[in-house]
Amino acid sequence: MTGRRVKREAQRSRRRRRRSRRRRRRSRRRRRRSRRRKRKSRRRRRRSRRRRQTSRRRKWKPGRNSNRTSRRRRRRSPRPQRVTQRRRSLIAGRGPFTFCKPQSPRRPSPTRLSRLERRPAQRVPNCTPEPAIRCTTSAKYRTINGQCNNLRHPRWGSHFRGLRRLFDSTYDDGVFVARSKSAAGGLLETSRKISAATLRSDSDAGAGHYTMSVVTFGQFMDHDLSISPHFQLQNPNGTLSPIECCDKKGLEMPASLKHPQCLPISVPASDPFYKKYKIRCMNFVRSIPAPDPLCRPRPATQINELTGWMDCSQVYGTTDEKAHELRAFKAGLLKTSTGNMLPREIPQPATNCTGRVCFIAGDERVNENTLLTLFHTVFVREHNRVARELAKHHRWTDETLYQEARRIVIGQWQHIAYHEWLPSIVGFAYAHSVGLTGFRPRAYVPFLNPDVSNEFSTAGFRLHSMVRGVIELVSKIGSIRKRLKLQENFFRPDSLVVSNVFTEMARGLTRQQPQTFGPTFAKAVHGNLFKVDAVGLDLMALNIQRGRDHGIPTYATVAARCHGLRISGWSDLLSLMTAADTARLKRSYRHWRDIDLFVGINTERPAPGALVGPTTRCLITDQFLRARYGDRFFYDQAGQRGSFTTAQLREIRKASWARLLCDNVGRGFDAVQPLAFIKPINFLGLNPVVSCNSRRIQRLDLSKF
Repeated sequence: MTGRRVKREAQRSRRRRRRSRRRRRRSRRRRRRSRRRKRKSRRRRRRSRRRRQTSRRRKWKPGRNSNRTSRRRRRRSPRPQRVTQRRRSLIAGRGPFTFCKPQSPRRPSPTRLSRLERRPAQRVPNCTPEPAIRCTTSAKYRTINGQCNNLRHPRWGSHFRGLRRLFDSTYDDGVFVARSKSAAGGLLETSRKISAATLRSDSDAGAGHYTMSVVTFGQFMDHDLSISPHFQLQNPNGTLSPIECCDKKGLEMPASLKHPQCLPISVPASDPFYKKYKIRCMNFVRSIPAPDPLCRPRPATQINELTGWMDCSQVYGTTDEKAHELRAFKAGLLKTSTGNMLPREIPQPATNCTGRVCFIAGDERVNENTLLTLFHTVFVREHNRVARELAKHHRWTDETLYQEARRIVIGQWQHIAYHEWLPSIVGFAYAHSVGLTGFRPRAYVPFLNPDVSNEFSTAGFRLHSMVRGVIELVSKIGSIRKRLKLQENFFRPDSLVVSNVFTEMARGLTRQQPQTFGPTFAKAVHGNLFKVDAVGLDLMALNIQRGRDHGIPTYATVAARCHGLRISGWSDLLSLMTAADTARLKRSYRHWRDIDLFVGINTERPAPGALVGPTTRCLITDQFLRARYGDRFFYDQAGQRGSFTTAQLREIRKASWARLLCDNVGRGFDAVQPLAFIKPINFLGLNPVVSCNSRRIQRLDLSKF
């Protein structure tokens, strides 16, 4: 009996506690409802008080509003979009150009809107506005041309759009004439003279503990984001041929024979490199400007043939025609050729490929150098590997397998870029502080324009000073078996089909160091670029001339905005570069406002913890913040039709550059360091070379997709 009594008492006690909790909850609800009623009552009283005050102020008086017979009740303006401080810092980080602006709380009155509508809009003559785009809101996969990613602005980030400008153009006439005038009066020095005087041709010890994968990955990334086509001649048979602004003797063509879009680079007779070849002219053709979608007059901005999204367009293409050309239309696979290489094509003048073997990919620059071709091959093999694995677990059609494999490969590409490669470029601590790294599943910002900026494409993302002049082939035991000259491998990818070269070149990518970012460039790009016969081009002079052609701002303008500096003279540049580099620039330019953006950012000291200078880091940060938070299909974005599940996202986060190499290089590549963008630090035992089967290089479980 005693035990039963104890149990009954315990049950009664539990019931009393439950009743007490319910009473407390009901009491809290009543208090909340009471507070809400009081708040609503206060709001009503405030609104009523404001209306009474407004009616007193707007009371009709003789001589005022005499034509008005009745007063209309004013429409309330919409509440401004609320952007919290946390969300503002999350989206914009500390980038200088990425702003989150709430809607204006004021709206023009109906009368004012009707006046604006009645006013005739200025239009470019003989121009037809682009038609509106209809988007499917339930689409699971991103389009091949980049349209309809942003449902409010369907053209944002799509291909064949004009490059976005961060600053006003610097054209001489404000419209299209290339910048040629100095702030001190007179003309600027030629691009080749500036290049020879401020940028050196040499090699250095290397950039810390990083590998050549960092540089080639950056070039591969650039070919995913932007390319500005040049003017070309159309032949009677419909084919295109390049425009020549210099004759075969290296002299500038007479004005009567020169194409109007020629902007050749004059080479001084005393040039330290070209004088022995008697070269006085370097060919340069202007970029094609983009029309405004609404035919509004504006300063020219150049076309971007690619999408502004990180969507592996260099692998899959940006048009339906190119995508169909690359697909096998069988089990979701992409086309390959003998040896599981990229599909081949016959060498053509339009592609500039001069080797016995040329390849086709989503980007026309696939044959530019052998390291770049290797990257293209790795990603095509990864797509086909993923498609075959998915076919084992699902009975999907060819189209579904292709789209799902593409979606997974793009997810891996984005994850590796933001969590391995970008921190290596801008610094790990800085990348985390501005929001480039980390996982933020609900940070999509539909009013953030992701279009590639002209300043980023033309100068800020040209990391050419880190390029090495040789390509090292590394054996299985880690020794250098052979060195290939880079200048002999431009548009000649023949060596990749030779036995073991592909594997040894991939191994060299993870062992060879790049050059330090700065004013020192390899001879392969500073006089021997795309070498024909005995002499080639100067890539640095081409970059400087391209900046003047595109009308981008000068270095002082961008640096002042990026760092909040007040630059009013040469001495103000000492906070960003050494005294020796400042003196060299002062000897080459007549005024500090004349410094070309490409030259200025390459003479800066590296930012703390970064491979690049602070202004380069500023431009890169702005672009990649936009590419991440303005992308509705970004791989870790939740709440969208095409979002990955939690389990799938966990697998995508296992992706690494080391795993891509292990899975796709092929026989003989069986070991690599887990962080393949960083060299093994053997004396400290950090990032050691491990087997591809090691748990330190995680595998994706594709059965979760």
